[in-house]
Amino acid sequence: MLHPGQVRRLVLCASYPGNGTAVPPSRQAINALTSNDPQQVMADLFPAGQTVAQNTYLAAISSYPAAPAAPANTVTAQGNAVDQWWAGSDPAGQQAAKIAVPTLIADSMPRSSYRWLDAGVPTPGHGPDPAPCPRGCVI
Repeated sequence: MLHPGQVRRLVLCASYPGNGTAVPPSRQAINALTSNDPQQVMADLFPAGQTVAQNTYLAAISSYPAAPAAPANTVTAQGNAVDQWWAGSDPAGQQAAKIAVPTLIADSMPRSSYRWLDAGVPTPGHGPDPAPCPRGCVI
């Protein structure tokens, strides 16, 4: 954060601080997501019983113009960056421990998994439990 004095509260959504304590996805999930097979990708992102969520997602992304696939070297570089982030070897990941303002870290995990860093942040209980949402669901 370049100007910490200008921040009173912080919400990190779909975030993981990259400090080396992550449990990476299974190799099966990683393989599915990197397979270039749309059926495998959708099956991993949307578990059984999430047809409505999957169809909503597909309708939303189909409204965007088609984009070319990322170059292979970009995909490789992104994979390496993610591996470093999970392992905690990216120095930026260690900065989360220095956050000194009330902070909510939330993602698509069940509410019981939220980590509250300060009692000044309201407790969970507003809105639906995002547990049934696909990865990357915004709450």
